[in-house]
Amino acid sequence: MNRTEKEQIVQELAERLKETQKALQKNEKKYRLLSQAWMLAMEDEKAIPALIAAAKLADHGEIDQRLANAYLNTAKYSECVSSARNALRKGGLKSPDNMQISLGMCLYNLKRYGDAKTAFREAAKTPRSERTANQWIKVIDADLERNRQIQLAEEAARKNLKVGVGLMIRHCRARMALKDRIESGEIGDIIAMRAYRLGSQATNAYAPARTADDQRELSEVL
Repeated sequence: MNRTEKEQIVQELAERLKETQKALQKNEKKYRLLSQAWMLAMEDEKAIPALIAAAKLADHGEIDQRLANAYLNTAKYSECVSSARNALRKGGLKSPDNMQISLGMCLYNLKRYGDAKTAFREAAKTPRSERTANQWIKVIDADLERNRQIQLAEEAARKNLKVGVGLMIRHCRARMALKDRIESGEIGDIIAMRAYRLGSQATNAYAPARTADDQRELSEVL
């Protein structure tokens, strides 16, 4: 085989390669248009196969982003996480912060709270997504605290532990003694009674500490 023949073979292979690439590009476009039609019809489930095929052919993350959102809408959270990460890895996204939000939502539904917060914090770096991302982080923190309280309650029940709440005047021995004396009739029948609880300086958080004379007067009354 001479040099001329080799050059012809190389040229033919190059042309076939170009034709193959064009065919693949057309297929990607075809799958993308098909998936868009299904999504416009609110048929995310039917759009998924076309999106999967288009994502395999695409060298950018846009199709994977659409696929991740389709998985999110159909409650396929593990697949959503995989597609979202593929989209972020490939790049070329117009709104990577929106992809981080979707990723965080899928991780949240999988109860992978730590990873979800990481995704939301990444999204919060973009001003337009900061509020939404921070709201999701608050939701996660509330879930974690609620789960912690439930675990504590279950552990307390196993250990037969009880918790006393309302540690105010009902546990004050002096006031309990005063109540007993009133009920025993030491001051006769009560015709009217008025009580002041909040609003005065005496019950204000900024009231000065009682002096020794105050304590003595209170003891004499009780």
